[in-house]
Amino acid sequence: MRAILSGVVLAGLRHGNAPKQVFQALASASAAGLMVVRASQVGEGAAPHGLEIDDKAFGFIAGGVLSARKCRVLLQMLLANGIRAHAECRRAFDQF
Repeated sequence: MRAILSGVVLAGLRHGNAPKQVFQALASASAAGLMVVRASQVGEGAAPHGLEIDDKAFGFIAGGVLSARKCRVLLQMLLANGIRAHAECRRAFDQF
């Protein structure tokens, strides 16, 4: 995946949830360097850091109150500007 993708947004249920197998696959991708942002696909939902999901353990970035679409745009902007460090991307998402 790394050769093709730089980042992915998980548009999950409720607070950005998904089946265990999806989390395991994305955690492996994150460990390999893929930027993984967890977001909610629910219109009024949010994916707060650490709520129901241990983002740090999985290597995910929580999208917070941003919708999955807004997370995708922010992630694209960060990556397009050469920001590839997990900590820098996380700080950008933490501002919302």
